[in-house]
Amino acid sequence: MSTRPAAVFHRQPEPLPEDADQVLLASILERVLPREAGRAAAVEMIATFHGLAGVAAADEAALLRAGLEPGGVAELVRICAMALAMTRAKACDRPVLSSWTALTAYLRAALAHAPREQFRTLYLDRRNILMREECRGDGTVDHAPVYNAGPARVASLGRIPRIRETEQYVESVVECFLALSAGRVVMNARQCRREGAP
Repeated sequence: MSTRPAAVFHRQPEPLPEDADQVLLASILERVLPREAGRAAAVEMIATFHGLAGVAAADEAALLRAGLEPGGVAELVRICAMALAMTRAKACDRPVLSSWTALTAYLRAALAHAPREQFRTLYLDRRNILMREECRGDGTVDHAPVYNAGPARVASLGRIPRIRETEQYVESVVECFLALSAGRVVMNARQCRREGAP
């Protein structure tokens, strides 16, 4: 009798096909489109929007312009709204400011592939739990301007008004942008200040 342990066979997971994103998108679109039309639309949409994430971030008008049928557009919009609601719920499970991972995941889902920069306001309760958010404006592909003096006043002057509070606000926003872009972890505006700044 052999003393070697019996061979244990583990079922290997099947590898994902190289075009897994196309397969997934086709399976969604085939719910409302004929099978071949769903597959063709999946290939076309992924090529047009440079990947599944780009398709998910595209708005209804962009999907229609790209040639997707209204039924397919409606199906994608519903699924994307559900995914966004799930990440929002996860962000709301615990205090936002002490859970940067959940907040970042939510904001990535909402904004990462948006065609334009957006300025969003997050409304928090006393325990820093996200209660609501609003898109307050969007801009170009690389910035979304926000002014506490009001955009009409900035537009009429052609610059930031010489109001100390406004200048401090803009300075703080720029410092926080630079700090976050450099990978620093900051919890409030004071932590964004450059070393040596008053």
